[in-house]
Amino acid sequence: DPQGSGLFNRVTRGVLYDSAEAEGKRLKNPFDTVTEGVGINRLTENFKMLLKTPGMISGAVKVSDAEAVAMSRFVAKHDGLFIGSS
Repeated sequence: DPQGSGLFNRVTRGVLYDSAEAEGKRLKNPFDTVTEGVGINRLTENFKMLLKTPGMISGAVKVSDAEAVAMSRFVAKHDGLFIGSS
């Protein structure tokens, strides 16, 4: 999960934000990121379903924008799937 996305924190800690985003501390643009925007701290219905289904998500890792973009291109090229950074 790239910087700025809350999904890593949701999977590993059960919350969609971290201490840097606590009330009164949240910056307008807390991360300089090219991959995040729409999904920042938003839990979609399909992700909620995955969280409720045992064994569907085994963990999460935090990666840089460059790593997220490189992996999405790798998966598109090698597996034919167009995926997002999270």
